[in-house]
Amino acid sequence: MRNCPMTLTVSQAARLTGDFRRAKGLKAGDFDGRGSGELPKLRYYARHLLELAHELGTMVEADPRLYWAHLQVEELGERLMANSKGAAAEEEALDSLADSLYVLLGEADARRMPIEEAFKEVHRSNMTKQAAGPGDPRLAKKGPGYCKPDLAAVLKRARDQACVDCGYPVDPDRLRASCCRCVDCEEREEQARFEQARAIHDIERG
Repeated sequence: MRNCPMTLTVSQAARLTGDFRRAKGLKAGDFDGRGSGELPKLRYYARHLLELAHELGTMVEADPRLYWAHLQVEELGERLMANSKGAAAEEEALDSLADSLYVLLGEADARRMPIEEAFKEVHRSNMTKQAAGPGDPRLAKKGPGYCKPDLAAVLKRARDQACVDCGYPVDPDRLRASCCRCVDCEEREEQARFEQARAIHDIERG
């Protein structure tokens, strides 16, 4: 089992999901979406998802909470549409996967959620699942050795280490020095004080 690096790149996160699939008996190439023929039924579902995404988009102004749902459903619809075309639409499928990842990371950032630590914790939990049996459509299932991800602890650690102004993580060295603000916020405040002092100086000279 590959250990999670302290800081994950996107490629490292993808390889960890590969470790999970291989550990549960899924061979390389299984469910890889590269079938040669078209899948009309998949295209049917893709159209329905895109219609739903459009409907959600019309309601975003009234309820901004629907913004991320609108984007995620839209990207899923586009990915299904690309997958329905088989190998001929590999570039479209890749574009949709990248867009989906961009949207998910965007929501995590907007909500100040510790997505990297949460991913590591979910991966740790997934590796405690057992492989599904023959005929079971699931890749893995919860067995007696399953250990649920402790996302409450992940959130608490993130909140304890968050900047009191912007909510982003504070460097551990600054936390050890009892500083609960990130460098960016301190620099912005210092710049604001400088500009205020200069404005006062200009007024006094005038």
